[in-house]
Amino acid sequence: MEGEPLDRFGLTDEQYEALTMACETGSVDVPRATDLDELAAELDISHQALSERFRRGTEMLIEEALLVGSHSRN
Repeated sequence: MEGEPLDRFGLTDEQYEALTMACETGSVDVPRATDLDELAAELDISHQALSERFRRGTEMLIEEALLVGSHSRN
């Protein structure tokens, strides 16, 4: 795989930032090291905006990495 992660997986800059920060801060660990409200505050966005970035970014990652050629976007 070549190119930046944004180019490879179709993520927006904001989705990439939210998803990578979640991993780096332990927000996706079980148990969480940082809760999503803290991460949203660090990104200076609402909890709802963070949730939407996660959902859309995760959907894009699944489509681009796992469903390649077998699923078309609506």
